[in-house]
Amino acid sequence: MTRTFARKRFRNSFAATALLVIAACSNVAQAATYTMYRDPGCGCCLKWADHFENGMGAEVATVDTTDMGSVKADKGVPSDLWSCHTMVIEGYVIEGHVPAEAISKLLRERPAGVTGLAVPGMPLGEIGVVVEPDLPRNLTYAVMRPWRKVDDTIVYNEGLLLDALSQAIINRRLEVRARAGGSFLYAQVQQDDISRSTDATFVSFAPLTDDWQTALANVRSVIADALTTPPTQEEIDREVAEFDVIFANQVEQSSVQAGSDLADNIVNAVDIRETVASPETVLAVFRGMQERFT
Repeated sequence: MTRTFARKRFRNSFAATALLVIAACSNVAQAATYTMYRDPGCGCCLKWADHFENGMGAEVATVDTTDMGSVKADKGVPSDLWSCHTMVIEGYVIEGHVPAEAISKLLRERPAGVTGLAVPGMPLGEIGVVVEPDLPRNLTYAVMRPWRKVDDTIVYNEGLLLDALSQAIINRRLEVRARAGGSFLYAQVQQDDISRSTDATFVSFAPLTDDWQTALANVRSVIADALTTPPTQEEIDREVAEFDVIFANQVEQSSVQAGSDLADNIVNAVDIRETVASPETVLAVFRGMQERFT
């Protein structure tokens, strides 16, 4: 699924909404400048670049770097949307195997409040990822808890930020396991409140083979280890630095946020009986927690 970067309320500052791809490539995009950042060891990025060049009728300038994390953080890509390569087009950030049609639609319509598109992880069957067609694409399970009304205070939101940081560290460890030869292509955890019905933690993963049980066991082992093995200060500092970049970027973009996005934020907050926080407030609260990030 192709996703847009969009700022929401406190809980899901990194959340992204689905973008429906309904348009063909446009000549508007052909004059743009395309720069793709990639790890030199990743081959699927070049296959996606071929798809992009054929679909858009333009060339891709490739920049190889072994520090893709810093590139993504600098471009403001939320960590839960990371994929293998990152592209910059006319100020928009394109993360992962986004179809050329979706990029063309973005450049043509330029919807308010959208700063980029993403296809997180390495989805099976996506452009440039060579897999057998009969392999499962994605599996998700959830741990559900009863939804409870909360006192939406600064202390409560500091807890949400700590939870988000913890999830980012777990997702990083899952990424490391996948790249080290794990039985899954990608995996991630994400917590969310669903319409005053449940407080759920979702775990999604893509098995490399049809043996999804082994992949599930592998994913669970990483999560179990993360729950019993405290993160190093280096792990914490890396995620904190990336969060800070993301929140600061949202402050810079707040003056051009569409009114419809603000309305959506209010509706989403009211839905679970929480309040709306401005990007400035989120950044201030986050930076005021620095002593707790140990």
